[in-house]
Amino acid sequence: MMSPLCRLLAATAMSVAPGGPALAQAPPALRLVRDLRIDAVQHDLSPIGFLAVAPNGTIAITQQQDRLVRFLDSTGTALGTFGRRGQGPGEFQHVGRLTWIDDTLVVSDRQQYRFTLISPDRKLVRTVLWLTNLSAPLPSEVDAPSARVVIPELLLGDRSQVVIASMGRLSMAPNVPSRPEEPSPVMRVDSGGVFRRLITRVPASDDCSVQVEGSRGGYVVMSIPYCFIPLEDVAADGSRFSLAHVEKAKNAYRVEVTRSSGEVAFARSYSYQPVAVPSAVRDSVKAAARAPAGRAAAEKIPDFFPPLSVILGGRDETTWIEMFSIVGDRTWQMLDDRGNPIGQLRVPRNVRIKVASRAAIWATETDDDGMQHIVRYRIVR
Repeated sequence: MMSPLCRLLAATAMSVAPGGPALAQAPPALRLVRDLRIDAVQHDLSPIGFLAVAPNGTIAITQQQDRLVRFLDSTGTALGTFGRRGQGPGEFQHVGRLTWIDDTLVVSDRQQYRFTLISPDRKLVRTVLWLTNLSAPLPSEVDAPSARVVIPELLLGDRSQVVIASMGRLSMAPNVPSRPEEPSPVMRVDSGGVFRRLITRVPASDDCSVQVEGSRGGYVVMSIPYCFIPLEDVAADGSRFSLAHVEKAKNAYRVEVTRSSGEVAFARSYSYQPVAVPSAVRDSVKAAARAPAGRAAAEKIPDFFPPLSVILGGRDETTWIEMFSIVGDRTWQMLDDRGNPIGQLRVPRNVRIKVASRAAIWATETDDDGMQHIVRYRIVR
């Protein structure tokens, strides 16, 4: 459900801001034809988090409200569920990112710091603990970053893990969170936590939040509206890490796709036409901000809207970019395996793409009652 502040911003922006920044040269328009709709009521779907499609077409979705993973076949027929709330084997505190290792589903649980592996017949294969402490090979043959905080992203078939390391300074005061001060390395480490390969680096985003002292002690951190934070995604099969960030002092953003092997698939920059944040939007944000942290964040709104909202690694070496917008249809750009724009889609605003390929997209569709249905669209050229 949209918050009062979001409704206020959307209403204000509807009359003063266009849909979002546009590419200098738009790729060919593509058309969507819906060929599957999985009804939320019929299949008892609570709010959907992650969605992943197996090579054989099996659909897996996470339902955090129920702490389970629900499975359906490629026609939408229910296959069953896996998991429940708990701390034992096969139980979840948080059902997070889904990835596939061949026909085995891997579910990340960030509250229990582990991965759960599920077989094609929805049985527990095993659990694998997150790697939170890293070490360098001895004798050291590589320049391993000195990580302070490690966040696993995915488990690979050889039991190695892809992790993101925070390089921010850790505050001595317990109530003051750390802040990133330099790019965070994305690394591949073996099953014992030994550093093996630097995949890429995620630019720091410490200038997109403010930190003020709270009224009851401690500190409050507030995100700055419309400030662009680097976007990232891991392909559902774990093969690629996608990253998008704005190039400062240029009307361009950069997309970098790196394979889990460390090989760079492509790294390209794309120009776009910036859209200024109207004064009416700024005034609305400031008027709605009552707490000191909110007011401090409102004072730092950037001059322009961000160019992008989402990056998504496609199933067939494609990369998908959602252009930023406040109202109207969502506009997505499809890039090929070398980063060439090959198509543009306009998607209804109540549709959120979860999985994409050249031939089709899988998404959630939210109706007027807030129910989330699963839909699949064929892409027509």
